[in-house]
Amino acid sequence: MLRLKLQLALVVVALLGVTATSAVAAPPTSGRSGACTGADNNAVTVVIDYQGLGGGTAVYCASNLPAGATGLDALTAIGVSYQGTTRDGLSFVCRVNGRPSSSEKITLPGGQTYQETCASTPPSTAYWSYWWAKQSGPWGYTSQGAGQRQVVFGSYEGWSFSLGGGIGQAPAPRHSPVAWQTPKPATTAAQTSAPPPPKNTPATPQTPAGTSRNPSPTAPATSTTRPSNTSTPASPTPQEDPTSTDSPPVQSEPSVASTTPATPDKEDTNTPHERTSPWALIGSITLVSFLLLSGVGYVIYRRWTM
Repeated sequence: MLRLKLQLALVVVALLGVTATSAVAAPPTSGRSGACTGADNNAVTVVIDYQGLGGGTAVYCASNLPAGATGLDALTAIGVSYQGTTRDGLSFVCRVNGRPSSSEKITLPGGQTYQETCASTPPSTAYWSYWWAKQSGPWGYTSQGAGQRQVVFGSYEGWSFSLGGGIGQAPAPRHSPVAWQTPKPATTAAQTSAPPPPKNTPATPQTPAGTSRNPSPTAPATSTTRPSNTSTPASPTPQEDPTSTDSPPVQSEPSVASTTPATPDKEDTNTPHERTSPWALIGSITLVSFLLLSGVGYVIYRRWTM
């Protein structure tokens, strides 16, 4: 039982040690192509100029470097390989990013050829020179090894292959150090999608008093047919209802043009004069016939009685 407890205690101590180690781990470095900007933290811009080896000039940004990072740490952050000599180790870098390779023949002044084996210090006419510069400042040659020199955050690190020169004649990198640019804030989707407000927005027309706000799209604005007989008689027009002196004037309802128009009776399209009932017509004819017959009978009666 005691042995089991000791084993559990050892497991707990191991877990605590792993947790503590993870908590104090250094932040990871990051690198990318292109010069650094004001938004990069603990960063240096690294320039690699191949000069006579061919390949042009490459620019990188090594950011999030730990405090005390060296020139070799900056190369590691941007993913560029490097190699030291067998005799001096990393105190003297003989190969950067695989150049010059062990099979690559380099022509020295005087026509001699040279192949870099990285066994000892390269000759002064074919080696990688190490430089640094402030922003917008000139390049400065450094004789200190990249493994011992600590980088200055916010500055430039430079590597330039010197071919054909001697001591003190190494060419500086051909990329001029400039001030780091501050990136502009990103534009949000809402700012890009929202259209600009119109300069002249027409005012909403006011609805005149006495007019319908929502007129029927199918009904006419004014009716040319007299309204049908409904429970509420329509007010006569001035031509149909002259002013009467016997009774006070009656306040008329709003005109058809100022209110919702009455829908005409679709089943009865005749005027009031044409809507005479057939029974009324028959009654009128019967009455006239009766009067005529009565008059003729009266005349005959008078003649027979005289």
